[in-house]
Amino acid sequence: MGTADESSKENTEGKKGQGRTFDSGTLGLLIMLAGAAIVWKAPVLADIFHTSPALFGAGGVLLSVFGLSVQRQRR
Repeated sequence: MGTADESSKENTEGKKGQGRTFDSGTLGLLIMLAGAAIVWKAPVLADIFHTSPALFGAGGVLLSVFGLSVQRQRR
C-alpha cells in the first residue's frame, strides 16, 4: 500500500477537465440559440418595448454570429 498522498494522487489522475464547465463549442451553440430565439420573437419583443422589430432582428443576428465565432475557438 502507498501513502495517503499517493492514493489521493491516483484518485485524481485522469479526472481533469471532467467538470461541468462549458467548452467553447457548447457555449457558442447556446449563444447562437439565444440569438435565434431573439430573431424568432423579434415582433413580440418590439411590441413590448415599443421599438422596431428590425432592431431586435439585427441584435439577434449579431448575437448568433458572435456565438458562431465563440464556437469556432475550440482549443
